[in-house]
Amino acid sequence: MNKTDSNYIDPFRDKTKLPEQENLKTKKVSDIEKKTSQVEKKIDKKSVEPQIKLKALSKEEEIASRLKQYVKIPEVLQDLNKEQQKQLFQACLKDYQAALDAYEATVAEICFTDPEAQKFAKDLCQRMSSLVTAYRKIEKLGDKDRTSGPVFISELKDKIIFARFFGNTAMGIGSVGYNPLVIQKAINEGNLREEMTLAYCTVFSFLLDEILKDNLTVAYINEQLEIDKAGFQIDADLIKKERAEQGRLIKPIEQVTKFRDTEKGRTKKEGRKVYEDFTGPKLKDIKGLSLNEARAALEDSVITKDELDHIQKGNLQTEREKELSERRVKWISGSRAWTIDEGSSYAKEVKALGLSPFSMVTGPSGTTDGFLHVAKYLGMGDRLSSGVKALTAWMVPGHDHSLHEILLIANEYGIPYEGKPGDVEKCFDEEMNVKVKSKLEEEGITLPGNCFTEEYQKQVAIRLGFESNLSLEFKEVAQQVQVPKELKSIKGDTKLQQFNYRLRQLEAEVIAIEKKLNDLFKTKPKDEYKKLSAELYDVKNSIVKEFDKEMLAKMKYVKKTYPDNPVYAMANPRILEKGTLVFTAGQPEKMTRLLEKGFVWIEENSATAFSDTFKAVGKWGENEMGEKGHYFSRDTAAYLSDELPSALECQLNESMDGVGILPIYELKTAKFTPEQIEKGYRQLQNEYAFLQNDGLPPKDTEIVFLYPEGKLRPVGINFNTGERYSLEGYYELIMGEETEVKLHESWDAKPEPVTSEEIIMKTGRNEEKEEDEISFDNGLEV
Repeated sequence: MNKTDSNYIDPFRDKTKLPEQENLKTKKVSDIEKKTSQVEKKIDKKSVEPQIKLKALSKEEEIASRLKQYVKIPEVLQDLNKEQQKQLFQACLKDYQAALDAYEATVAEICFTDPEAQKFAKDLCQRMSSLVTAYRKIEKLGDKDRTSGPVFISELKDKIIFARFFGNTAMGIGSVGYNPLVIQKAINEGNLREEMTLAYCTVFSFLLDEILKDNLTVAYINEQLEIDKAGFQIDADLIKKERAEQGRLIKPIEQVTKFRDTEKGRTKKEGRKVYEDFTGPKLKDIKGLSLNEARAALEDSVITKDELDHIQKGNLQTEREKELSERRVKWISGSRAWTIDEGSSYAKEVKALGLSPFSMVTGPSGTTDGFLHVAKYLGMGDRLSSGVKALTAWMVPGHDHSLHEILLIANEYGIPYEGKPGDVEKCFDEEMNVKVKSKLEEEGITLPGNCFTEEYQKQVAIRLGFESNLSLEFKEVAQQVQVPKELKSIKGDTKLQQFNYRLRQLEAEVIAIEKKLNDLFKTKPKDEYKKLSAELYDVKNSIVKEFDKEMLAKMKYVKKTYPDNPVYAMANPRILEKGTLVFTAGQPEKMTRLLEKGFVWIEENSATAFSDTFKAVGKWGENEMGEKGHYFSRDTAAYLSDELPSALECQLNESMDGVGILPIYELKTAKFTPEQIEKGYRQLQNEYAFLQNDGLPPKDTEIVFLYPEGKLRPVGINFNTGERYSLEGYYELIMGEETEVKLHESWDAKPEPVTSEEIIMKTGRNEEKEEDEISFDNGLEV
């Protein structure tokens, strides 16, 4: 505010007469609404204009450089190209700045009628009045000659003293003029603007130089305040401490002195049009205007209470009222009186934080510093948050300071604020934010802190046409996928791990789409299903294309990086979670044999059909997922038929590690050699408990268990008739009596390798003679 400036000349130093109005300093401005186009309220260009227009918004390198430290693009949007990400950020930034402007205007409006803010303003103003009264009494006691004479002379002098301490001109927002009776009425009954302005006139002129000029005067005043039963005392200890440590009271904080004194970050405008013209807001636009404010601001003492009431209610009844309602008041805003240096560190920081151009008005608020400091002197140090509300209601509508400039200084007094997204909401209590949020929502505006949240960025991406609700839904599913483990024989290859992670994410998206399609099919009529599923199929097709592209890129990478064993490197570590159900189909006698004689590992058997020693066994011949292990299908009993009437149902009682690998013929089509396929499959079969088809659903339901590790437990038998039996019930069915179920030891431990001769001796089975039967050792393809 102006009275703290080094070039300010106190008009009251000549105490023999009241000053001429034209020599007074500019103070406050219009209570005009200012919101951006998104807020859909017009800005009165005559009363206030932002002094710096942030032209840097079109340049990536100059946009919110510091803000980007606090803003992260959600993972589901990381695949947007650089130009899209730039447009997304700028769209969110534009909304953020509009939301800041809207929040600032709204919180200031609500603070004006906030009980805490009003009480702070009234108490501060009345305490200042009590100080002046006490000081005047001490003056009388100290100078009996000057105070002797008729009582009415003494009372007149008291009134003149009040005018000297509290009087203010039409140029200040909340001004009521110099009439002592009007001033006293404003102290007792005034609105927040009037009270804050009256307090300001003393805080930044006579309080420090006269009332608190030395410790002895402070002591005398405290004695008089006690006699007057003022209800408060000056904090003499704090004043003594600051005087001793700083050599002065209210030493401006560094941000203010750096901006104003060191950098000369603002310059004062000169000229008649700045200080003499009526360029404030129109009378009809000022909320809560008192009759005394109106008379002072218009320099027209003949406006009546009825006329003002009609103007404020929009019920204009005479031509004079119409003319008065359109008249502008003589309030001068800080933004009209000062110009900010765009090269100052303060201006650069406002840009770097991505704040609205309207956040830069007159620089860090020295007025906030002074008011909150004086509040501590006067025993109101526990109400500084209320003081911030009062300062916001007083200075923001008049464009003397922005909310940012107030909070920047309030931060030094325990109000947490750095200018980051969401900081403004943290500076006010929950009740205030609920009111502000409700009012903003009526206008379709969000809180500033929401504008860079993940959810908001996703909605903006949809608004810009970069994403759809469905595509984001499935990408969010992908984000839940855990990064796959490293292969047992390949460590530290982060690029390979990234390939595997992305492929698992795309697979998860397809699974989610299939589930949604299935749900729609079950719940929607045919025509509606057809309509709703169309977009889902489009999304699925795009994901499948990306999956194929990613798989081809992985193939190219492993062939170049691991030429000795590329098929092994193609494997993608997987986990089957506890509780997973798997099924393997066949004849009932085969179920019994698997339960009782267990998993078999024939050492000399080929890993795949591409081995030179491969010999087809059983009906299925060459198996697509290798020639070792037992084939299962996940989740459902696949291929139940008259030929395969039963299926063993198993469940994992613990999570199990394995790998996904492409079927052998897909690898061959991708130009992996038979030798590479045999070598890779053999190593995977030796290292992992299961191999899973690495294709997209439904291919990925195919699983080959090499050994169950004690984690895969049989739980029942399913039949193609729809019947299901527990193991005990199944044995009773086939045996005709209750029979104890005894699982082979290989269900609990990795089976020991055996030769084909050993298996005949141990089990009585001859693989070569059982070609007409379905083989369990060499796999059942499902």
